Amino acid sequence: MKYRKLIILLSFACLFFLIIMTPTWLCQMQEQSILNDFHIESYKEQSKSIEQSHLTIEEKLELISKYNQDDQVVSSLHKENLNDEKKYELDEILLQELHQLKSIQIIQLESLPQHLNYINYITQVYSDLTNVNRYVSLWNIVFYINNDYYEIWMDADTHKIYQMFFHNENFHITKETSYDIIERFCIKYLGLKEINKYYQDSCYLAVKEYKNDKTFRIIIE
Repeated sequence: MKYRKLIILLSFACLFFLIIMTPTWLCQMQEQSILNDFHIESYKEQSKSIEQSHLTIEEKLELISKYNQDDQVVSSLHKENLNDEKKYELDEILLQELHQLKSIQIIQLESLPQHLNYINYITQVYSDLTNVNRYVSLWNIVFYINNDYYEIWMDADTHKIYQMFFHNENFHITKETSYDIIERFCIKYLGLKEINKYYQDSCYLAVKEYKNDKTFRIIIE
């Protein structure tokens, strides 16, 4: 009889404990489920590619040039993963553009390698806060060819290179030839009708020996 009363008492105690704790457990399970759902959605959101910009090259150059002058133009950065698959993809895209630049003597190399030595790869998006349809996505890629340092800003949609810094001991330039280099870059490479005004303002300075270290640049100003 004594054990029977003890069993009944323990049964009521367990039932009372379950009644108290069940709502807490259910709440925790629901919160965990929400957190898991949020994590999955966040991951999916990050994996979405940026939609292709419908701006012309001239409009993209204008937007990039306004970044340091107009508060309504903002920029965001995302460091990309340089795995073997991505390096292979970049080789295929970037070497094609470098061959074009080599063919019109923007870069002076005897030959190009089959693979580039990548150091860094970042996606940079310039956006106009006043118009959601005005944006351009660039790839900022740093790499070496032999011992020569290169840093380029490439259109993520068209793969055209808009800006570049490069170091090459065999590259020679004078004040007289700098205009011709910018002209070839704008007309023969970018496909513009004339030298774009965002390159023209510093045409003589845009490609030059930089800080006396044999580093040259083509930039948007």
